[in-house]
Order: sequence, then structure tokens, then C-alpha cells
Amino acid sequence: MAEVPLRRFEAHGQSFGAYESPSFPAISGGIETPFVAALKQLEGGSPAIHSGMVSAFLADESADWTVLGETHITPAVMAGMMDQFGAGQKMLWEWRPPIFERVKDRAALIERRPHISIARVPEAFGHELEHLLVKAAGVISDSPAQKNSLKERVQRTLGRRGVGLASLLSLGGTHVAGALGFYLAFELFDRAPGRGASRLVIPVDAADYFLRVLAGGAEHGQDYRRADLLLLELGDEEVVISPVEIKSYGLKSAAGPAHKLPSAESSAFDDSLEQLASSLKVVKEIENTAGSLEDGADRALWFNALATLVETAIKLKPAADEQSATLSDRLDKVARGQMAVRAGRPILTYFDYLGDGSGASSYYSGRLGSRELGAVGMVADTRAVFAALEDPESALIESWNDLLDRSESPIHGDEPTLWQGQDDPSDEDHRENLTANMDPGEALTGQATGSPVTEREPGQSAGGIVGDGVRVNIGHALDSIGHAAVDFWPSNTGLTQMNVGIVGDLGTGKTEFVKALLSQIRSQAAERQPDESTSVLIFDYKGDFQHQEFLDRVGGVVLRPYRMPLNVFMPVTDEYSRKPHQQAGAFVDTLSKIYSGIGPVQASVLKKVIRDIFQGGREPLLSDVLDLYLEEQGKPDAVSSILETFVYGEIFDYHRENLRSFQELLTGRVLVVALDKLGQDQDAKNAIVALFLNLYYDHMIRSTKPPFQGSRPQLRYLKSFLVVDEAVNIMRYNFSVLMDLMLQGRQFGFGVMLSSQYLSHFDTGKLNYGEPLRTWVIHRVPSVSTKQLGNLGLKGVSDKTTDRIPAFDKHEVLYMSFGCAEPKIVRVTPYYELDRL
Repeated sequence: MAEVPLRRFEAHGQSFGAYESPSFPAISGGIETPFVAALKQLEGGSPAIHSGMVSAFLADESADWTVLGETHITPAVMAGMMDQFGAGQKMLWEWRPPIFERVKDRAALIERRPHISIARVPEAFGHELEHLLVKAAGVISDSPAQKNSLKERVQRTLGRRGVGLASLLSLGGTHVAGALGFYLAFELFDRAPGRGASRLVIPVDAADYFLRVLAGGAEHGQDYRRADLLLLELGDEEVVISPVEIKSYGLKSAAGPAHKLPSAESSAFDDSLEQLASSLKVVKEIENTAGSLEDGADRALWFNALATLVETAIKLKPAADEQSATLSDRLDKVARGQMAVRAGRPILTYFDYLGDGSGASSYYSGRLGSRELGAVGMVADTRAVFAALEDPESALIESWNDLLDRSESPIHGDEPTLWQGQDDPSDEDHRENLTANMDPGEALTGQATGSPVTEREPGQSAGGIVGDGVRVNIGHALDSIGHAAVDFWPSNTGLTQMNVGIVGDLGTGKTEFVKALLSQIRSQAAERQPDESTSVLIFDYKGDFQHQEFLDRVGGVVLRPYRMPLNVFMPVTDEYSRKPHQQAGAFVDTLSKIYSGIGPVQASVLKKVIRDIFQGGREPLLSDVLDLYLEEQGKPDAVSSILETFVYGEIFDYHRENLRSFQELLTGRVLVVALDKLGQDQDAKNAIVALFLNLYYDHMIRSTKPPFQGSRPQLRYLKSFLVVDEAVNIMRYNFSVLMDLMLQGRQFGFGVMLSSQYLSHFDTGKLNYGEPLRTWVIHRVPSVSTKQLGNLGLKGVSDKTTDRIPAFDKHEVLYMSFGCAEPKIVRVTPYYELDRL
């Protein structure tokens, strides 16, 4: 208790079977103040309040939700009771002590009474958690009891540390992998209790607003990105606060050959380090505020609040502290303002499932990122961490202990880089580059460390769709109780077309949604239809899909418009091939619609030239077409000028030995056509898209039609998706091949995603590209009418709902797809939140 007795504090953790005493304890080594003496006299003895009094309610199997006060029951106690009485069927939903909540027009440092809510564990969450645990831990046994035991251990650990289902579900489609990431981090912290200081951990998600109040009221807006945990090192003279970010990869990613950990300088850490930098800024503001307060009411209030934060972290300890007297003395110093407050080093825990054959022993630890940031990190194979948790003398655990000790040291920009571990993170060849086997030439760049998706998961057999097939959680419904999860289920044939329309003004989150959707489709397809990979062709007008981290995650490569190893004319090899006159007609139609000045005589000559080259026994190259056309015409004209743009600009490779089939380039991977590299030449960009549409259509009709599987639900294989960013650029030309792809794609397992800024873009007057779209994702647009929505197939939208669309926040959408009785308002999960594990 502080000198100004605003409230009393407790300095012990909890374990199942423990109890609390509301009476003030004896003062060890000190003199009682008159206030404390009076308080003890008033309260008398030490009546015990046992936490077991609510166990019957927690064991009630009929209850989906339980809400109760937290005055004498911490998450640690609750986890113990649920473990004993709930058989793993229930889990903490949310634990947010009211002092951590933002309350309008009320001082944040005044505490209200806390509560805890518990929810039944969703069946899908439990099953997927079991699946990933077996994979991550390398469990060979198929024993249901062993799998369930692992699952219960994870749920118990998260619950007792204040991480509930509500926080996990906010991670979107990665919530189960996120649960494993949090679990491994907490287990590592439990095995590093501190060498002198008392080591405490608290989830940032629950305490974010309160931390910003301690920092002087700093606001960060809706897009504020933060770390996952705070590490509090409570010593005799100071409190050191370090933000901790948790990343967990590989468990849900596309199956592929074993790979290696990212190197220390890899861009894979960039997003994590940005989140740590944001949280470190808040912690440094807390440090500055603590150092600037003078003795008086403000200082007493502020340190009272800091003591509440420390006390809360103590309550989240999994068991009573062995040095409770020391911890009590340190908490007392915090409450009295006798502790210095300092920012420690940011910490990154990066867990990556490296795949079969990796040896499951890879890890390293040391500095990551810039010297100015001063971050340290543990980068480890997920299985190596699981193995270390079972080995009390593990070298990995020892490295982790050293890392945490180092995190307490002040940040200096000139310090050397120190590394520990079994991998050399500075090795340039540390990461496996799967594209090395592709021989892509100059046009293809990127690392496909996420796939090509050709490998199968252990235990899966060829021939068959696993479970529900691809069923992506895209976010949660805003107008439902409990913010129910919302799915996109393209594997279900009840969704008659796989096509998706994405609409929204600039800056509303369209690209983030598409990247998140593609990432989850790729990872799920690899696991659930292992004998049929799902390829993706992306027309990228703005460069949004070319970041290395995204390419690594989805198994992507970039095709730059310079010496692309493709021919726009295809060989005639079978009955499904388009005949020379059809290819000539389509080529001339493409140029005529995009470029002006091509008359009927020029068009006829150009078609003849293409047919003549075909009759010579080989498919034409554009350079061949240009040469023969100039021969026929005798002088340059509009057509030759257009052809020269492609030939002299070397957009395509004209050495036949370098050319590859379109199927070879696309199958099993994500192919990103980097149209932004053409600069301001919009006509050339659109011509390339149109030419590629013909190639993609030819690829589709040559592919086999995979059989449907099962009934109720009947499932389809997903073979490929075409993604057109800024689709208005190509829709306005009314190319029939795009409509053919959308109408015929379902037979082959092909789908089209069209993204544009306005609903009006989808109806050109001649073609309504909105008609074959059975899934709509409508972000904020400046104006929209109920009639417009109805014309696009979005029936049953009320005027009230329509009026909300122009006021949507970022990542809020009107969503309609299979499984939705009517359009829903949904907060979709953006790509960057997939990584917040």
C-alpha cells in the first residue's frame, strides 16, 4: 500500500486450489502506519475466500457463456477450474479489467470492478488446434486422448495468462496458429523466471489504452499497430518494460519442400519490427512521464496506476511466486513511487515450421533490425521449440534466458551483433530459394518459399478433398451477437460461380483484403486438396502484390514486362487449340480496341500475315509478325508502330529457346504480372492484360475438368484464380474472353476476382460483368443506391444498410456470398492482421 492509501495491492500469483484473504498482511521489517494499524484492527482475522465456489457454474455443460466477477478469481484460478471441471470444452473468452478500458468522460486511473467471461470452445477451433499441434509438436501417435491433452494444455496456458478467444479470433484466419504462437511464447517465459528480477508478462491487447494513458494520453488512431505482450522486469531499483511481438508461420502454409529460417537481415521481419517500434515509442513515453513527475498528487496517482499494471501482471502468473516477500516489497516500492521506470529492448519471437526433413533443430537468437531500434529475437523452428520445452537442459532455453537478460540492458546504437544458436543467420544462402530450380531468366523474380504447392502433408493420400475443402474465414459480422465469423467457401458447389467482385474507394482496404484472401486460399488448398494445386494469376497495375514477404507466403514469382519468356501465339497441337485464324482474329481485336488508327485494310493484312507464318509450320513471334507486315505494306503505319512498342521495347523474349509454355509458368504458383513497371504507358499495360487473358483462357480449356466430390455439401477442386487489380482498365474494352472466363470457369475450377473503385465500372452498357459475380465485397464508396445493388444481384438490402456504406470505416464491407441469407456488414481481416500472432 502506498503512502497515500488509494487502494491496496496483492503481490502473489494464483494456482488452482489457492485462496485470497481480503485482510491486510503483517508488515515485514517495517513499522505500521496508524492507517494500516486501524485497518487491521477493523478487519480482524484473515477469512479465506476459496475460488472453488464457482466451479459448479463452470462445469455446467449446457452453458455457452458464463460471466462472473473477478474480485477473488483471476484467469489463473479460472484456468485451473476449467481444466479440472470443463474437460477442455470451455476457454476464457475475454479478460479486460475495467481499469484497462477506455471510458468516455471518466478518469482512466480510477478502477471499477472487474469481470471475466468464458465461452464454449468452437468445434472448428478445437479440431484445427489439435491438427496444428500434432504437426507442430511432431506427434506420431493418433491417440485422441494425446491430441486432446495437447489441446487442453494450450487452452489452459492461454486462459491463465489472460489471452482469450476474443483476442485470438480478431486475428482472422490465423487465429489457431496465433494460439500456438502465444502458447510457445508463454512456455518459454515460464522457463526463464529471471536471474534476480521478477519477470512478469501481460497481454498488450487488454492493456493498450491504459498504457497510452500512462504515456501521457498519446493517441494513435484506428490503424495503430502494437506488439502482443509486455515483459515487465521488476528489480529492486527499477522496472524495465519491453514490448514482445509473436509470429508463427508455416503450420498453415502451402505444403512444400523443407526450407530454412529467414536470415537475420531478411525483410520477413520488417512488419514485426515496425509493430515493436510502435509499442517501444509508447514505452519510452511512459519512461519519460515517470521521470518528469514531481512529488505530489500527480506522482502518487501515476505510480498507483503503474502499480495496478504490475499487480495485474502478477495475477497472471501461473503459480504463486516462490519469492513472494521479495515481490511484495518490489510492488510496494512501485506503489510508493520509489522505482525508476525504463524502456527495455523490443523482443521478437519468430516461430517457423520448416517442413519435413528440416531436422527440427534450427534456431538462432540475437539482434534483429537496426541498431537504433535495438531489438533482439529468437528465431526458431516450431518443432525445435516444442522439443526444448521437454528438455530442462536445452541449449535453446539457455539462449532464450540469455536473450531476456540482454533485453534489460540499455539500447545503444553502436553495440556489436551477438548470435547464439545452431544456424548462421548471416549466411546469404540461409533461406532456400525455390525459384532457383525454375530457370526463369531475367523476367521472373521472387522467392517461392511458400510453395509451389506440389508436396503433400504427412498422412494425406492422393485423390480427395479433405474436410470442407477451402473455406476461408474473411472476418466477422458487425451486426451479430458475438461478432459471428463469416466465411468464403469456394469449394462448395452451392456457390455456383467462384467469381468475386471487390469494390471500394481509394484507401478502403481492397488490396489488403485480396492479399489476405489469396494467402488463405493458397494455404488451405495445399492442405485440403493436396493432389491439385491452386494457381493464381495477378495483373498488378500498382505494385501492391510484389512485396517479398507476400511472395514468400503464397509461393509467388513476379513476371516483369521485359523479355517475358512467353509467346502470345500458341501452337496448334490438339482439338482444343485455337486455330490460326481464331488467334489472328483475337490478336487484331485486342489491338483494335486498345489502340486507335487501325483500319479494316490494315486489320486484314495483319491477320493474313499471322496466318501465313502459322502455315510455315510454327507459331509466330511478334518480331516475325512485324517484319512480314512491313514487307507486305511497304512502309510504316499505325499497326507497325504498335508492334514496334512490343518488339523494340523487348516486352517479350524473341529467342525461341528461352520461351516457356503458359502452363509451365503458372501451374502450382502465384504469378504476378508487374504492369506498374511499364510506367505511364497505359495502352501497353492493357494490351498485355488482354493478350494474357487469351493465354489464360486457352490454359483453362486445355485443363481437365476435375470431378465433384461428395454431397451435402458437394465440393469442387479449386484449380486457379485470375485477379485483376484496377479492373476498370480492362472491363471498359468489353473483351468477350473475360466474360467467357467468368461464365465457363466453374466447370474447370477457375474463378475471377475483379477489383475496382465504383459499382458502375462493372456494367459497361454492352457487357454487365456483375452478372456472373456471386460473391461481392463492397467497401466504402462515395455514393450507392439500393437499386444499383439490386441490379448486381444484391437483393434484400434495406435502404438503411445502403445508407451506411458511404460511412464505412476502413476494412468494413457489405458482403454477399453463398451461405448468406442476405448481405451482411462485415469487418474483414486485412492481410497485415494475418501476421499478428
